[in-house]
Amino acid sequence: MKTLLRCGLVSLCAIVTAMATLGFVWFAILRMEPSLVAQKMTLDRTLFIFPVLILVELYCFMNDLFAYLSRKHGVLLDLDFSEIRFTYDLDMRNTAVPLRSKLLGMYPITIALLLFGSAVAVLRASPDW
Repeated sequence: MKTLLRCGLVSLCAIVTAMATLGFVWFAILRMEPSLVAQKMTLDRTLFIFPVLILVELYCFMNDLFAYLSRKHGVLLDLDFSEIRFTYDLDMRNTAVPLRSKLLGMYPITIALLLFGSAVAVLRASPDW
């Protein structure tokens, strides 16, 4: 039950954050109309890959953030969060990427690149009339 609650909490935070960041980029920065974005995305189904990848990346980020906060401040909400383990491929020692490096470097850069890619893809997609 705790695993389901933990996954639900992380998923909810990731979905809200993904919607907020995509909405901020598309509607506040690019000043696109929501109906135009919806129309472009329904015409070209491959544009859905960017929000899905951003959601997956934010899920991993939120999970690792909760793991970091539970280590630093004790167990949060009686849920034991554990980090998602990534290793370096260049060495043969199976060395894990430090949690701080993932939270401050890897996840924000990847999310920023995916947001940039989604903005370019949505702007370049033309509705076929």
